[in-house]
Amino acid sequence: MHLAVKTYHFGTSPLHRADPRIKIVLLLAYSITLFLLETWTGLAIAAVLYALAHAISRVPFRSVFVLAAPTYVLVAVAIAFCSFTWDVSSPIYLSDAEVSMAAPFAGFDPIALAGSFGFVPAGFAKGAFNAIRVVILVYASLLVSFTTTSTEMMSAASSFMAPLKRTPIPVDDAACALSIALRFIPVTAEELCQVHDAQWSRCARFSGSGVVEALRAWGRVFVALFVALFRRADRLAAAMDARCYGAPTKDGRRSALEESHLGIRGVAAIVVGIAACVFLALFF
Repeated sequence: MHLAVKTYHFGTSPLHRADPRIKIVLLLAYSITLFLLETWTGLAIAAVLYALAHAISRVPFRSVFVLAAPTYVLVAVAIAFCSFTWDVSSPIYLSDAEVSMAAPFAGFDPIALAGSFGFVPAGFAKGAFNAIRVVILVYASLLVSFTTTSTEMMSAASSFMAPLKRTPIPVDDAACALSIALRFIPVTAEELCQVHDAQWSRCARFSGSGVVEALRAWGRVFVALFVALFRRADRLAAAMDARCYGAPTKDGRRSALEESHLGIRGVAAIVVGIAACVFLALFF
C-alpha cells in the first residue's frame, strides 16, 4: 500500500522564498474572491491567476491533482444534485447571481429522461460553476502548503496571533501545535501504509472476502495505527521536554532561529494582491 502524501515540495522559486504571511493573507483574499464571483469570465480570470502562481512555483501539477482527489468526488455529487430533478415540468427559479452562473445553458429547457425525472441544463451549469471554484480553492490551498514549510507556517501563525500574547491565551503553544499537526500528516500516512502492509503479510483480508471481514481487517489496522501514534506522541513530548520546551524566559519571549520582518516589498505585494482581488470581485 502506498499513499503519496506530502505537505511540502522543496524548491527555490519566488513563491517558496516569499514570506509565509504574504501567501496566507493573499490565499484568504483569493478564497473570499472566488465565492464572490458571479460570472464565468471572472472564474476564468481567477483560474488564470492560479495557473500563473502554479507556474512560478514550479511544483509538479500531478502532486496537486492527486492530493485533491477526494474533492472530485464531492463536487461530482454536488453537480449531480444540481443537474437532475424529479419534476421537469416545475418552473426553475434562479437568483440574479445564479442566472449568470447558468448563462451557458440558460436557454435550454429541462430534458425528460424517465417520466418526470429529467436533466436540467441550467442546474448543471450552476453546479459546474460552484464545483470549479471549489476545486480552484483546494488547488490554491495545496499550492501554499507545498511551498511553505511547517516551521514557516508556525512562524506565520505566531505572528498573526501576536496581539493575543497580552492575554492568557498560549499563542506560541497554539502555533507549535499547528506545526506539529502539519508535520504529522505525512507521518500518519506512512504509518498507516506500514501497518496495512504488516497486516496484509499476515493474510489479513482487505478485499474479496465480504464487507464484514474487510471492516474487521481495517479495524485491526486502525487500532494498531492509534497505538503507534500515541507512542510517537509520547516520544515527541519527552524530546520536547528534554530540550526545555516551555521553560520560562526573562522577557517572556520565545527565541527563534530566524526573525522574519515584513518589508516594504512584502506590504506592497499584499496591497496589490488584495486590490486585484477586490477589483475581480466587484466587476466580475
